[in-house]
Amino acid sequence: MLLNRWPNETPNGGCDVNVEYELQNRNFVLKDVQIMVPLSDSGQIPVIGKFDGDYQFDNRKTTLIWTLPVVDQTNSEGALEFTILGKSVDFFPIQVDFIAETSYCDIK
Repeated sequence: MLLNRWPNETPNGGCDVNVEYELQNRNFVLKDVQIMVPLSDSGQIPVIGKFDGDYQFDNRKTTLIWTLPVVDQTNSEGALEFTILGKSVDFFPIQVDFIAETSYCDIK
């Protein structure tokens, strides 16, 4: 799965962030995908724009958790867009967790 993140800092101290995924190997089926994006410590709740799947804001960890039940050939790409106060460096590192039905390296 290819994951891209594009932050765009705005003149008012905010940042428009676009996170996209693309399943490059269409033979994989990924389940219970969680993409965790760290946020700035501004105390602000992110304003969500477009999104696929579902999301939740973990205020304690200042993290936006984007969840997708299944990523497969029928759901091979998607996006999450949000706005929040902060700088582009605030949104690293992104953590991705999932369960795969097959081994990535085809190890038996």
